[in-house]
Amino acid sequence: DFCLSRGLGDVYKRQMEMTEEEQFETQFKKPDGEEEETGIFEMDLSVALTPSLKMNVIMDPSAGDKITATGSGAMRLNYNTFNDNVELFGRYSINDGSYRFTFQDIIIRDFKIKEGSSISFNGDAMKGILDLTAGYRVNTNLSDLDKSFATDRDLNRSSVPVEALLKVTGELQHPDLAFDIALPTVTGDVERKVRSIVSSEEMMQQQVLYLLALNRFYTPQFSGTSDGELVSMASVSYTHLRAHETGRNL
Repeated sequence: DFCLSRGLGDVYKRQMEMTEEEQFETQFKKPDGEEEETGIFEMDLSVALTPSLKMNVIMDPSAGDKITATGSGAMRLNYNTFNDNVELFGRYSINDGSYRFTFQDIIIRDFKIKEGSSISFNGDAMKGILDLTAGYRVNTNLSDLDKSFATDRDLNRSSVPVEALLKVTGELQHPDLAFDIALPTVTGDVERKVRSIVSSEEMMQQQVLYLLALNRFYTPQFSGTSDGELVSMASVSYTHLRAHETGRNL
């Protein structure tokens, strides 16, 4: 495993048939009888990561958000004892993996990372640049979003697969989260109608969080009915998510 953890006790670990310590000792250990020299030591390693190695990136240790992925990339790691500094260079292209997303101890979901996502490093490993898209699929009824979908002639049935999309960009320590949805089985007209209803960033985040929590859409027109409590949850989710992101970035 190649593990990258944010915060105190950051760990860089890559386990192979021979550990890095064993490789180091094999290459650099003084023969028996020779004295060890003191001074500054610098190590510069070029590593070709392959899908046989798993990368773990701990985004938020307290909440449990993390990336687990396999992929490939040519990486260079530099370390020196003068300032105990570790630098990482290269681009890690993700072939497969998951992003564990948590929200207020209410939602814990493992999103499947889409191929083509990547993490790029240009020195400080904690300032790696994320470019990830991940999806979580549910089956839900579009008539929960708008009752007219129940009689829409472009739909064979109103219950369809919907993929909640999570887009993660920016630095590892300060990631930006954005949400979207994909409707892989509906016509273009139906998708345009859905997007005309879910027409703002705030509405999109509310709808996606609702899908993740309850496997269904909500519509504001339901307030005042038996769904009022659920609508209340969705209506405050945008503010809470912003606070969640702010707290994550501190």
